[in-house]
Amino acid sequence: MTPRNHGDAPDEGLGEGELGPLEVHSEGSIVNPALSGTMRPVRGEFGRLENVEGAEVWETADPQEALPDGFASEADEARPYVKPKGLTAQMFKVFIQNRVAVVFFILLVAITLFSFVGPLFYHTNQTDLAALQQVPNNLPPGAGHPLGTDFQGFDMLGRLMVGGRNSLIVGFLAAGMAMIIGVGYGVFSGYNGGRIDDFLMRILDVLLSIPGLFLVLAAISLFGRNTSMMILVIGLTGWYGVARLLRSEALTLREREYAQAVRSMGGKSRRIIWRHIIPNSISTTVTLATFAIGDSILALAALGFLGFGIQTPSTDWGTILNNGYIALQLNYWWELWPATILFLIVVMSFNYIGDALRDALEVRLRER
Repeated sequence: MTPRNHGDAPDEGLGEGELGPLEVHSEGSIVNPALSGTMRPVRGEFGRLENVEGAEVWETADPQEALPDGFASEADEARPYVKPKGLTAQMFKVFIQNRVAVVFFILLVAITLFSFVGPLFYHTNQTDLAALQQVPNNLPPGAGHPLGTDFQGFDMLGRLMVGGRNSLIVGFLAAGMAMIIGVGYGVFSGYNGGRIDDFLMRILDVLLSIPGLFLVLAAISLFGRNTSMMILVIGLTGWYGVARLLRSEALTLREREYAQAVRSMGGKSRRIIWRHIIPNSISTTVTLATFAIGDSILALAALGFLGFGIQTPSTDWGTILNNGYIALQLNYWWELWPATILFLIVVMSFNYIGDALRDALEVRLRER
């Protein structure tokens, strides 16, 4: 590309269909002196644009060279308009690129339908212990009982559905409670900082010093082992880690330019928290939520395996595993392995889905 002074004479003898140098005026209009009129930028044999104020004309033999910002060639205008992808589409594309997470997501949906919709089609007795006196105990898989029966006579396939439903309900609700408490506590502490942050963190350190299993066992011993109490106990002891991580996010986000701008314009702390800090920590929050669900299901299973799960005639996967471990010593494998497989798939699903959601929500990993 070579410059030509503005004082040089324009090209003479333009042929038919040829355009002379284009003058780009400061107000944005483009004038072709050879045609005596204002026109849109059109490339001829040589791409020429003249800056009248700068007294320079640039010539190039490359017809594909980009025009200045704000102008488009005929070839550019002829291209079909492609609508940019929305944020949801970008997030979905990033999520499905994690093939392992997609597989576990499908498995999780299948197990959820198995647990909640399955009992509507596969009817078994899972509540009346007296009626089970007529059913053989520890019956191997066969006609009428695809997965056999357990030591009490309960149909194992129906038992897995009931246990899965209770485990998922407790997992989701307890995780939701833990996330609400943890996010609120952590964001409030981190945003305020100073003495308030120090005081709230010392309280959290005290709670973390007490073994969570001890608190859960103490609460269950006092208030019973029904589903509602399991949700309450697991939820109230599962928010400590969430609070610490969200506190770190709030400490960083409160110093960002957008938070300082709202503060300088007289915006209240409530607006900064709800409109800026919490939305910008959504990646961490969603990831922690998926892990919290898996942790809650794992905590319920641990209690059930120790004999402190949901009371009979209802059940959970941990209680089934506890009974199945004992039955395995008598070679009743069908009372243990199906529940073990379902339990492992569900816990691993939430972990892999959490990783994929973190990538999808992370701004740096989105495709522009």
